[in-house]
Amino acid sequence: MSTTGAERELRKELLRVITRNRLEPSAHWIVAGSGGRDSSVLATVLCPVVAEHGGTASIAYVDHGLRSPSERAAERMCVERLARLLGVPIDCSVIEPGIISSTAQSQGRSTEEVAREFRYRALGECVRARDGAYLVTGHHLHDQMETVLMRLTRGSGARGLAGMPEVRNLNAGGRLEERQPLLVRPFLSVDPSLLEECAEQRRAVHGGALFVEDSTNQSEAFRRNRFRGHVTPALLDVEPAAAHGVAVSAERMRETDEALRFSAGEALSTQSDGEGSDEVLINATRFAAFPPALRRCCCFLSVERLLGPEAAFGVTHQFFRPLVTWDGTATVLLRGYGLRISFSAKAADAAIVVRRDVVRNEKKGYLVTTGKRSQRADSCVVVGVRSADGMWSVRAQIGSCHPPLVVRSRRPGDRVAQRYGHKQLKKLCAERGSEVLVLEDRAGIVAALFSPWGGEDLFRPDVLPLEREPRTEGRAACATETEIVWQGDTGFELSTE
Repeated sequence: MSTTGAERELRKELLRVITRNRLEPSAHWIVAGSGGRDSSVLATVLCPVVAEHGGTASIAYVDHGLRSPSERAAERMCVERLARLLGVPIDCSVIEPGIISSTAQSQGRSTEEVAREFRYRALGECVRARDGAYLVTGHHLHDQMETVLMRLTRGSGARGLAGMPEVRNLNAGGRLEERQPLLVRPFLSVDPSLLEECAEQRRAVHGGALFVEDSTNQSEAFRRNRFRGHVTPALLDVEPAAAHGVAVSAERMRETDEALRFSAGEALSTQSDGEGSDEVLINATRFAAFPPALRRCCCFLSVERLLGPEAAFGVTHQFFRPLVTWDGTATVLLRGYGLRISFSAKAADAAIVVRRDVVRNEKKGYLVTTGKRSQRADSCVVVGVRSADGMWSVRAQIGSCHPPLVVRSRRPGDRVAQRYGHKQLKKLCAERGSEVLVLEDRAGIVAALFSPWGGEDLFRPDVLPLEREPRTEGRAACATETEIVWQGDTGFELSTE
């Protein structure tokens, strides 16, 4: 395959990234191919370079099931044709159509976020199956700028404003020195115009395009597309070098974040360094002496060590506010995002304990898991819901829970199963003139809780109402028991006791 001028420039950038990060070109590299321009150009450039250095390459393609069958078929054919042209194997993963949308809706998350999660999970499986050393994506300079700008509008700190790293561990919870597969973005410093030039030169050589246009890239239903269509062009019109400037700022923020993390890490117990640990200990005396920036960094670092960097990015700064403004002596208990953070003023060890928890905040409710290994439909769960002021509480035992379990407000179309048929919650709320809380698992509505507002609760046939105070006698042993403090819809972003 002949080499074009733009491709030679991209080859040089790829080799610079390999040298700068001490990567091994003789290893197995896996290109995350989407059928689009950027990943297709990346595969065209990378596969010959790796082969020249004694390495091997393959392409991994994920069908998200979000578009029409014809579009998905055309995309897959394009990626398969590129793999044949480059002489490399291809692995195709298909996500069941509709599962991403339904997951996003049930968990109150964006389709973008859930699709990305499913995609990287599928790509990770391809990397493990191929025993690959590197997963490579086609993110470029404007992608980096958009990422930083979007995080800026959300109030991100140094960690978020550092943007996407050029190289990171594919396993978000691991460390680079552990020799696990790495995620590599070799074109983060490349202007997309060079990728476009390379694609056009390839089109001229082969008499046709090596990629297809994704119709969802034009949809303004996605936040990144709105930035790409409106914010980025306006910014580049005012300041043509904005993308490079933002990239430089991101690099400086990464250096600042590394300095903060180094200092904050001194307050974390060395016993908390083991992968898969169930708790992280923070030296409360050192933490109390930290300025707010170091306190905040220490909090996020503890979450990162416990749950991984991706989970840490999902936690809002507001959640840690009680600790950032802590006086160093008062008792602390925070719950949410899969975390339980506590400090007892009476304890002799003076440690802030960060533990895994079964309750996680979502945009539409409180998500309750049943533990790391208990995802069976026959798992027994006891859930207690009480008001923040302690004026009411409800407890229920779910005999056959289908995780995940969500405690949330009513949504249009909610129906609760009874022994004979279903009842519409909208109609019941209108009749009773009251609000309602909903417990829902994957099988449907578990319970409709009217009692906080003076009504009679409704339960699915397999659910047993319990006394308000927990009792063990006469009740089956359950995999999970938890209590949720209901703070209204605004409490989804900050759950504290």
